[in-house]
Amino acid sequence: MPLKRIHHAAAAVMLVLLELILYRKVVRLWWTFDDPNLLHTVVPARFVEPFVNGALWPQQLFTPLLMTAFQSELILFDAEPRRWYAMQLALACIAALAVYAAALTFLD
Repeated sequence: MPLKRIHHAAAAVMLVLLELILYRKVVRLWWTFDDPNLLHTVVPARFVEPFVNGALWPQQLFTPLLMTAFQSELILFDAEPRRWYAMQLALACIAALAVYAAALTFLD
């Protein structure tokens, strides 16, 4: 049993290292794709507005959690893209570990 735990721990570490190696350059980016547009939308809005104000999603794409996440990140990290994308990279590593843990429940 301990050998199996060591194996799983090593696999988890390898997943995180692989993700960090492959996506390490993301923290060098400036605002990309639709990030500036979402920031422009959420900066003047109150925290609850993405859930109640239809004017914030004019394309009829109801995505209040995305806007709320952007507002939270703006509060925590200001408008500094390096910290913003570092947090996104950390969340990607956590997601990879969560998928690995979920796969372990179904696979040997």
